Amino acid sequence: TVIHEKNGLLVPSGNAGMLADAIIGLLNDSDLRARLAMVARRMVLEQFDWGITAGKYAGIYSNLTKTV
Repeated sequence: TVIHEKNGLLVPSGNAGMLADAIIGLLNDSDLRARLAMVARRMVLEQFDWGITAGKYAGIYSNLTKTV
């Protein structure tokens, strides 16, 4: 889940002006860019790492085979 100004920036769908403002804000704020990038990367590694994902699927399949 993207949380505004924690691990990404959210703008209303279809609002090109707010999207442009968010992009310009990122271009002008290197600290915000670095912080968002660090938190987002950590989130991706924790939630979508192949080893973690494979373990989740293995657990699901294991549970399915126990009920058959």
